[in-house]
Amino acid sequence: MEKIIPNTIFGEMRESDDLFLTDNSVEYTYTQVKERVKAYTFSMQRQGILKCHRLALSGPNTVETWCFFLAAIRYCSVVCFPPGLPKEMFERRGRDVLNVNYHVKIKDDGTFLYEFFHNQPTRKTPGEYHFWWSSGTSSGTPMNDFAILDRFNYDKMELSIVGLKKVLGDTPCKSINMNTPQNASTSEIIITSYILGGSVHCTSFEKIDETLHKYKPKFFYSSPNCFKKLMKYMTKPYSLEKVVYYGAPLEPKTRKELKTKFDNPEVWCCFGITECGWISVGTEGLGEPIHTEQGRPYIREDGRYCWEYPDGSIFESEDYIHEENGIWYYDYRADSIQQTSNGYKVYVEDVEHYYVKRFNLTDAYINVVDDVASLYYVGIMPEHHKNIVREEITHNKLKSAIPTKYYQMDNIEFETVKVVRSKLPEMYDKFQLEQQK
Repeated sequence: MEKIIPNTIFGEMRESDDLFLTDNSVEYTYTQVKERVKAYTFSMQRQGILKCHRLALSGPNTVETWCFFLAAIRYCSVVCFPPGLPKEMFERRGRDVLNVNYHVKIKDDGTFLYEFFHNQPTRKTPGEYHFWWSSGTSSGTPMNDFAILDRFNYDKMELSIVGLKKVLGDTPCKSINMNTPQNASTSEIIITSYILGGSVHCTSFEKIDETLHKYKPKFFYSSPNCFKKLMKYMTKPYSLEKVVYYGAPLEPKTRKELKTKFDNPEVWCCFGITECGWISVGTEGLGEPIHTEQGRPYIREDGRYCWEYPDGSIFESEDYIHEENGIWYYDYRADSIQQTSNGYKVYVEDVEHYYVKRFNLTDAYINVVDDVASLYYVGIMPEHHKNIVREEITHNKLKSAIPTKYYQMDNIEFETVKVVRSKLPEMYDKFQLEQQK
């Protein structure tokens, strides 16, 4: 991702009066975005923010949040929180778990406030920049998943770009619409900005009709939850060429409404950056699956996050991810689990999923948590957070074998998946005892 952000957003952002980014009443040209980035950069320098600091960021709208993000990512780690995040949520998730040094809150008038947290640790590698973003905010429950760590998503964002390019085709897209009223949406804007030569319109649910007819986008890129809510507010018909959604599978009812209200557009699925397993781009009802360069993640011996490309196959999406390929069904169970030199393999039929100790971690151990259905959640977690994570996992009833929860604690990323207790090797008990000594 290092090669995406500086080279395309910083290095090639042109001085232009062409419309670039809108958020309801806010309209910024390329030149204005660049000036806002400069202003925020100057403010950060005066505040004394360093590259080794972690910065929590929240703003009144997507545009301002994104401008500050572009400035901040050049100097420090950034945690983007959705506007209106409750203070207690920030305290619990941001300060205590992510150990941020500063919280920057952009106010409605464009000014901003800095809140400094004393005695918080700084990052050990000040020459690198990292960022997190919140997940699950479009459903109306801020941070109902969790902020996801930097390097894990750089590659996924690149793959999302590959997929979206194939969806939109070779012709430059002049305009695209996104619905992001509750989300900082840094990742989605980076993806669309990289692809587009035109503008990105972020709109509220209530202003969907106004935004569509004012800016006349040909493509709509959003999440299933946002589309579901949009259908309740959209009163005027509008013609779109393509609808692209990411994240959870689209409900049949919502898909039908999209087809009706948007004049029968192509509906594409580009699984988002927060999904685990194979990133997928597929058509729905448009013939044979498309083949791309996207693949499967794995961790090398040196700890580097990589992707494996067995055949490049992409499968059509129905109710569950990869349903056409017959994997990741609701009732699938892990057949076996094996320890590897750098993590754990979970086998589901003939499909492998890796449990890994990312970033050369040493203080993680495997914990098995009871579930009411006599199944078990397996997660990698640090010893001193096991009770917190166990409680969250226990109350989260996963719907499939896809790891749908991430737990980011002390720079450790966690995933959970249902497995059958009888299939668990004895090495798990041994590993737990070793880690607790």
